[in-house]
Amino acid sequence: PEQMRIMRNGTNDQKMTLIDSFTGEERKQVLRSAGPQAFNGLPQLRREAMAASQPQQYVNQQLIENKLYRAIYSNRQLEEVLVDFWLNHFNVYNGKNQIRMLLTSYERDAIRPHVFGHFKDLLLATARHPAMLIYLDNNQSQAPREDAPALDAKGTPARRPGINENYGRELMELHTLGVDGGYTQKDVMEVARCF
Repeated sequence: PEQMRIMRNGTNDQKMTLIDSFTGEERKQVLRSAGPQAFNGLPQLRREAMAASQPQQYVNQQLIENKLYRAIYSNRQLEEVLVDFWLNHFNVYNGKNQIRMLLTSYERDAIRPHVFGHFKDLLLATARHPAMLIYLDNNQSQAPREDAPALDAKGTPARRPGINENYGRELMELHTLGVDGGYTQKDVMEVARCF
């Protein structure tokens, strides 16, 4: 009961002393049960509690903090502006499935290495990254199957597996040629040559 009182109403020093008395898995359990809000005055413990109790929020918070830190203090401001531009251009929604966990890797591995390089390389890197595949449901895409039943058990038309066209539309309309439809067959073939 005394430890619970300290966790709820204790001073920052008391909370720090109590948490430091635990080690290993016991410490993680206490931090997980207390939650990050119990450590508002102790940023390091707040982070540790968030990592233990809300790992997806923790990753997202780290991404935001690191992005802000680099934007303010980087000696390579042009690179940071370009990374931000291309991350916005090849946007993925971090609220879908596990994309939040992949967003750091998406920026680091697909966007950042190609900001000063060729557009084709950037386009391919984003297209092949798991964050984009999951965002546009291409991870569920498969070759059409003729042996799949045309009707389900209720006699209604069944959803048959097939090739997902979401990324193809995004690629043509948003990432490369635009939505106005003014592109030619040559333009389409030039984009297709990237793949």
